[in-house]
Amino acid sequence: MKNKLFCLYTGLVCFMLIFAIFAPYIVPQDPFYSDIASSLQEPSAQHWFGTDKLGRDVFSRLLYGMRLSLFTAITIVFCIASIGSIMGAIAGYFGGKIEQVIMRLVDIMLAFPGIVLAIAIAGILGGSIGNAILALTIVGWAKYARMARSVTLKVCNEDYIAAAKVQGGTTFNIIKRHIFPNVLPLVVVTGAMDLGVMMVEVAGLSFLGFGAQPPTPEWGLMINDGRQYLQSSPYLMMFPGLAIFIVVSIFNLWSDALRDKMDPRQ
Repeated sequence: MKNKLFCLYTGLVCFMLIFAIFAPYIVPQDPFYSDIASSLQEPSAQHWFGTDKLGRDVFSRLLYGMRLSLFTAITIVFCIASIGSIMGAIAGYFGGKIEQVIMRLVDIMLAFPGIVLAIAIAGILGGSIGNAILALTIVGWAKYARMARSVTLKVCNEDYIAAAKVQGGTTFNIIKRHIFPNVLPLVVVTGAMDLGVMMVEVAGLSFLGFGAQPPTPEWGLMINDGRQYLQSSPYLMMFPGLAIFIVVSIFNLWSDALRDKMDPRQ
């Protein structure tokens, strides 16, 4: 049953990725095309999810928004997982002052609420999707560093690490061949769980004006644009919010199944 659920959720994730990659060929209309005469139309056969205040097709913008949201979430998770794993492995392997400096930096980063610190950094850098990625990367790497350090400290006490050192193995090769393979499963599972979190945080930054800027079709920005029409055209907020809910739920279910797959003892 667990294998069936894992295959189901993996298929849904692949389906979303295919939609995001081929969005330019799937969308029924140009998501940037404005037709003021058709503004704020309710869902119909011509516009499945209606149109926004500039007459742009909401369904087309949602598909393009999926493309941007998945790209930013995957980019952020890859960056924070890579940086955090490297820093944690270095701290756990070398110890001493190097470990103290890195872990005190980790403690400083974890002492602040992540999204609040990300808002502050994005506010200083200015509103753009690139600055949002940078802000969330600066905030998010510390958790992975702490995990990688704990695994590295455990692995360094194993006999095969001592044997590798006796045989003349370099530090780079020992970390690459013996430490990273032990760190990787935990990092992969945690990264999969963070995909949904990062999508929500990117949408939150865009909603507040610190992420994607108009006319970029991004889900958080679309929700922000639809706020003033909540009573007259609630679909402008409902459909982007529903898209975030569905996609994040799929990623959370998939990451939970992936954890069971990679570590059956859980």
